[in-house]
Amino acid sequence: VDQEQAITVATNVVRIAILALALFSGLKLIAVAAINGGAEILWPMAGYWQSRRLTREVTPRLANFSRALLVGMVRPSLGFLGIQVAATLMMGVDNLVIGYALGAAAVTAYAVPLRLTMMPMGLLSVAVNAINPSVTVNYAQGSSQSIARGYLFSLRISTLYATAGAIALWVIGPQFLRVWAGAGVFPGRQAYALMVMFFMMLVMIMPASSILWATTRHYRWAVLALAEGVANLGLSLWGVRHFGLSGVIGATVATSLMMTFWYLPYGALRTLDLSIAKAARELAPGFAMSAAALVAVAIAWRPHLDASLLYASVWGTVAIVAYAIAFAWIGFSRSQRQSAVDWIAASRRQGSPA
Repeated sequence: VDQEQAITVATNVVRIAILALALFSGLKLIAVAAINGGAEILWPMAGYWQSRRLTREVTPRLANFSRALLVGMVRPSLGFLGIQVAATLMMGVDNLVIGYALGAAAVTAYAVPLRLTMMPMGLLSVAVNAINPSVTVNYAQGSSQSIARGYLFSLRISTLYATAGAIALWVIGPQFLRVWAGAGVFPGRQAYALMVMFFMMLVMIMPASSILWATTRHYRWAVLALAEGVANLGLSLWGVRHFGLSGVIGATVATSLMMTFWYLPYGALRTLDLSIAKAARELAPGFAMSAAALVAVAIAWRPHLDASLLYASVWGTVAIVAYAIAFAWIGFSRSQRQSAVDWIAASRRQGSPA
């Protein structure tokens, strides 16, 4: 897994460097599309080459063809394909809807802030992808209890991460956008608040989606996700004409709440034989702490919405640190805090030179 992540990072670095060189050289959209397409081909080729260095058994051979294996892979593969198609319908058509209804200028005011709110997802995605193989192995071996403990712990981490990210995006994000992209590149406070809310929703369901993905219990998820994508497209076309940019992101939030946002945690709990009541009791203190922190920050920051980036950065950092300390004492048990300290100490010892 670490080698796969390293290949992905290296490919992205090379892609960005070549894109910058192409744009500075005056090349246009066709070159950009070719570079992005080439990067999508490069990383699987690099992954295959590295896999062959680890073992020659990955080389395709006709003698190893198994019809039974192929048939067994069709159903789960179609489920994963459905989820990916649904993700495109949820996130990939918004710009087309906005451009069609409001014009190209509105696309920038929507796409750039949305990209900013989705950027913190990258770090958490790498961590979740890294533990997926372990979830698969433990589930195949019948170790559902250990997965359940890890799932509840990861929900606490997701709550902490989502709330800290929301505070940073709400306090620092608009000021950063003004400096980075210009004063006009902003969708309005209502639309931006919905973007931050959607970011929190995605983070909160990431552990559950990881459980269903790694255990191949994703078939109902795929059906609901496709229905969600189609509903989002229709609702976005209606919402953009009545509410502008808020109608587009509002449609995404609403359809997610109706379809997958509630099902993914429910499906994960059923997969792991965890009761909703037990999970609610364990997670309630952290949820309450995060809700209180969000309300407090929203009220306290309201008079400073037009502050400078420096002031917002200092204010936001102080708020995040205070929240994180409070959450560590309220959202985690003593044993979990000690486990985290032990893990950090062990990581530092392993990383230190001999």
